[in-house]
Amino acid sequence: MADTNHKRKHRRVSREPLSLFPETLRFCPSCSQNRPPDAFNRSVKNRDGLDSHCRQCRGAAKKRLYPSVAAAFAARHLKRTYALEPAAFAAMVEAQGNRCAICDKDMGLGKARHVDHCHVTGRVRALLCHHCNCALGHADDSSERLRAMADYLERHAGPETV
Repeated sequence: MADTNHKRKHRRVSREPLSLFPETLRFCPSCSQNRPPDAFNRSVKNRDGLDSHCRQCRGAAKKRLYPSVAAAFAARHLKRTYALEPAAFAAMVEAQGNRCAICDKDMGLGKARHVDHCHVTGRVRALLCHHCNCALGHADDSSERLRAMADYLERHAGPETV
């Protein structure tokens, strides 16, 4: 039977912030400035309960990292989903003048550009804006359904004549 009165090998470390000197400034190694504790985010990893870098420096570091992460994610998504290289995507944007292939509106940057493709063959057709891409998707890429929708809109457009 195991002895239940043995001493613990590891000392339990409190994760509560130290409050001996709450007004004490804290040093940020990134900007080399002493800042008040409220300039730091909370962190359970550090003994005093505060992050080692101030909010401004931590945010700046994330902003420097984010564009490279977002670009890598977008490139991987294009390659996996559409077998499209980033250079080919950029060529499509340039060829279309960054305009939707259906409504000819400017698509802006980033997530506003959607790659339209045939769901049967997987062949890439063109770049569309969000609204045109959703319209094709909801119509199940059926030209008959889209023609029927256009006829419906034309029948019910404007004032009714008797």
